[in-house]
Amino acid sequence: MIFFCFLPESPRWLVQKGRYEDALNALRKFRNADTREDKILIEFNEIKTGCLSSERERKNDKSFRQLLSNPVIMKALFVGSMLSIFQQLAGINTVMYYSATIIQMSGINDKSTAVWLSALTASINFIFSFVGLVLVERIGRRLLVLSSLCGVVFSLFLLAIGNSTYCSKNSTIPMTWTNEWCPSQYSWMTIAGLMFYLFFFAPGMGPMPWTITSEIYPLWARSFCYSVSTSFNWFFNLLVSLTFLTLTNLLTIYGAFYLYTGLAFFGLVMFFFILPETKGKKLEEIECLFKGSLFRIGLNQTNLSQYDQVDGLVNASQSTVVTNASNESNTVVTVTGTVKMM
Repeated sequence: MIFFCFLPESPRWLVQKGRYEDALNALRKFRNADTREDKILIEFNEIKTGCLSSERERKNDKSFRQLLSNPVIMKALFVGSMLSIFQQLAGINTVMYYSATIIQMSGINDKSTAVWLSALTASINFIFSFVGLVLVERIGRRLLVLSSLCGVVFSLFLLAIGNSTYCSKNSTIPMTWTNEWCPSQYSWMTIAGLMFYLFFFAPGMGPMPWTITSEIYPLWARSFCYSVSTSFNWFFNLLVSLTFLTLTNLLTIYGAFYLYTGLAFFGLVMFFFILPETKGKKLEEIECLFKGSLFRIGLNQTNLSQYDQVDGLVNASQSTVVTNASNESNTVVTVTGTVKMM
């Protein structure tokens, strides 16, 4: 919380407050030193145009019914909600809440050992969360989510195989009767599955649903959409957490993990088609991604709009940058030009 005090204001927020000069300075600070001034000015005007549009939408006081009738909003809301739902249906909080119990069920009879092993797996989640910080701007959100889900499917399948193996090929000498654990030479598979699970989940499916849902909603609908997707996240968190032990009784422990494997695989296939790449895109560009068919959003990554990158889209010879128009000591920048669609 102390470091939050030193976070700079975003250019978009400064524009919303009418602090245009501060917004321009913030953009210059956030961009590379070699970024041309005309690019910064064009980006500033795009932000300003977007903020004015959002303000008009807000003043129109969109009703709940109007939000639901907007196809762009509904597609973005569907993607964001599915990310939140499948983050939980992949079984993350089963692994986090019940890791010591799962380790005991796999054949580790000492409770203290099981607790320490669960702490080790939790530390993997902490460490590899930082890997996501490095990869998110290098490989993008979409690839990080899909690769994370691939690893999660593999890890859940390993957990299911490990538990089903010890149930069918269990040690019988010496014989020990217990209702909490079952001695087995395959305990290592369960422990490895838990570690692999958090290794793959932490950089991708852990933080990316929150990152992506904060990027795909237009400003005027963001509070409503973010509330809905967050509600889905917590509801399915509760559902998965409450039903795990019941599932182990109904389906056996390996049956429960086979179920999670199937759900994670379904999510992987779905996100391959519906999840767009938002890396490096402005709010206006992201909104354009949702104007096409829902199940082709993830495949149509080359869609261009009037807000696409300046290179190749703006005819520089016809662009005129007019600056120093002042309004109550706030600098207003106007850019006019001909946009050439590729």
